[in-house]
Amino acid sequence: EYALKAFEVHAVDYLLKPFTAQRFDQAVLRATKRMATPITPEIVQRLLGQFEQKTKNAYLQRLVYKHGNITEYIDVNQLRYIKSADQYIEVYTTEQKYLIRQSLDALEQQLSPKEFIRTHRSAIVRLSLIKAIQQDEFRHFQVILYSGEILPLSQVRKSLLVAKLKAE
Repeated sequence: EYALKAFEVHAVDYLLKPFTAQRFDQAVLRATKRMATPITPEIVQRLLGQFEQKTKNAYLQRLVYKHGNITEYIDVNQLRYIKSADQYIEVYTTEQKYLIRQSLDALEQQLSPKEFIRTHRSAIVRLSLIKAIQQDEFRHFQVILYSGEILPLSQVRKSLLVAKLKAE
C-alpha cells in the first residue's frame, strides 16, 4: 500500500522494515545519484506542469444543484459570486441564481484560491469580476463588480484582496 503511494510521488527508492545495512546503502547511493542529475529547464517545466495539473483537478469543477427530482450540474467557470443565506448559499452564475443547501465555508475550501476570494463572512467572489473597492458612508468596505453589483468586504480581508488583485 505504501509502496504504491511512493511510486505515485516518484520516490527514488523504498525501504521496508526491517532492512539490512547493505540495502540501506543501496538506497542512499541511488538517491545520491539522482541528486547529482542536473536539473534542466525542461525538467522544471515538466514538474511544474504536473503540479499545475494536479492542483487544478483538486478544486471543484462542477456544483450540484438538486430541485425536486432533477439534478443540475453548474460549471464552476459560470460562477460569479456566492452569498450565504442561513443554512444555504445563493450561487450567482452568468445565467441565474441557485439556492443550495451547503455552507459557505465548505464551498470555499473546494474553490481555487487563484479564481475566488472570500471577501466577507457572507460572500465569495470571482477575482476577475472585481472592478473596484469602495468605502460607504458608514465606513464599511465594499467590492464593486463590473456588473455594478456591490458585495461586502470586511476590513480583515481587504488587505488580502488588494494583494491578490495586485498580483494578477
